[in-house]
Amino acid sequence: GRAQIRGMQLNELALRSIQHNAKKTRDRIKKNFLSDRRVAAYLSREGIDADSLNLGSPKQTARLFYRGLKHTCPQPTASGGLSTSKANLEILSADEPLAELLLKYRRAVYDIDEVDALRKHMRNNGRITSEYRKDVVVTGRISSTKPNLQNESNTTQIKKAFVSRWASD
Repeated sequence: GRAQIRGMQLNELALRSIQHNAKKTRDRIKKNFLSDRRVAAYLSREGIDADSLNLGSPKQTARLFYRGLKHTCPQPTASGGLSTSKANLEILSADEPLAELLLKYRRAVYDIDEVDALRKHMRNNGRITSEYRKDVVVTGRISSTKPNLQNESNTTQIKKAFVSRWASD
C-alpha cells in the first residue's frame, strides 16, 4: 500500500527532543541512585565502585534491591532467581521510591534505544518505511517488520514523533 511505498513522516526535532529528555532523565535517575545513602552503603560494603553500577543490568539491580536494600522478591523467576521485572518493581514501588525510579530509568533507556533504531531506518526525506506482510500472521492481520512499528508503546513519547498526513501545521 501507500504507507509501505511512501513511508511515514517522522519529526526529527521531536525525535531529538525525546532523546535529549530521555538522556537527561536517565542521568538524573542514576545520580539519584548514587546519592541514596542506602545504595552508597551497599556499594561500599560490596566493594563496588559507584561508576560501575549498571542500572541496566537485571543481575546488578536484583542484588541491589534484594541483598543491598533487603527487600523480599515478590515473584522470583521460574528457577527461583531474583527478578526486577516490571511487575516486581511495581509491587516494590509501593514502599520503595527507588523501584519507581528504576521503572522510569528503563522507560528512558527504551526511548533512547527506540529513537536510535528509528533513525537507522529513516530515509533522507525524514520518512520511515516498514514492510507490511499478511503471510506472517495466522489470523490474516497485517504485520509490520523492518522496523516493527506495531511495537511502539502508548507509554512512551515515541508516537509523538510520527506526523499524520492529515495534520494541520
